[in-house]
Amino acid sequence: CLAFIVVRYYHKIGPEVWTVAFVMIIIAMMRLKITMLYYIAATTFICGLYVTFLLPVDGFQFAAVYFLIQNILFTFVFSLATAAFYMNLNRYDKAIERMNAVLIQKEKIASLYKKLNLTKQTLANQNRELQASNEEIRKNEERLHFLAYYDGLTELPNRKMILERLHLLVSLSENEKSAFFIVFIDLDNFKKINDTMGHLYGDDYLKYTAKRLQELIHEDDLLGRLGGDEFALIIQRNIKEDAAYNYVESLRNELCDKIKTSCSEFKVS
Repeated sequence: CLAFIVVRYYHKIGPEVWTVAFVMIIIAMMRLKITMLYYIAATTFICGLYVTFLLPVDGFQFAAVYFLIQNILFTFVFSLATAAFYMNLNRYDKAIERMNAVLIQKEKIASLYKKLNLTKQTLANQNRELQASNEEIRKNEERLHFLAYYDGLTELPNRKMILERLHLLVSLSENEKSAFFIVFIDLDNFKKINDTMGHLYGDDYLKYTAKRLQELIHEDDLLGRLGGDEFALIIQRNIKEDAAYNYVESLRNELCDKIKTSCSEFKVS
């Protein structure tokens, strides 16, 4: 702008063109980048050389006071522009400081968020591990309970569960005057099967007998294996003695038959 005005219109406005330069200096100094002032200063210097050496002597005649006023005005403008620049620079520094503080805080928040995500992931992994451990413990507890209260071969309640159920029924019968029956079941000639055919055949025979008895007994009764070929049946229902006797006889009649297992054929009695 300054070069255009000097080249094209200097012959009309004369030295007053430098007033335009002062205005541009003010605009430049109010910017945050001082580089613009350097551009204006260089342009003013070049334009001054152009006016001094390349343009013909103009017909503008100004008194010395005009140039004094121009110098005073230049000094005032430059001082004002410099003050404005440093005021803006101070505000700019404060703005940069606040922005840096915000950026630092943002980085801290991002770091905390990252740590939080890592912690959340760690907790999730630990939670899965804990659930897996709890599931394993639960299965172990079920396995221990089974080993403690059930027979490993026939999977029937063992002697311990039978005795605990008997203690419970005795206590209930004393308080409520209720009755129950216990039936001992012993298989005939089981020792001969083990001695002549081996324990594999004997185990197969016991498993079949247990399965067959479970199919025959009432759902409210408890069948268990005491050990060897001895079983126990607890009749927990409130029935008469004759009914209990007939019930046991029906079990004997149903069970006493020839059975064919995976090993051989046996006569159960």
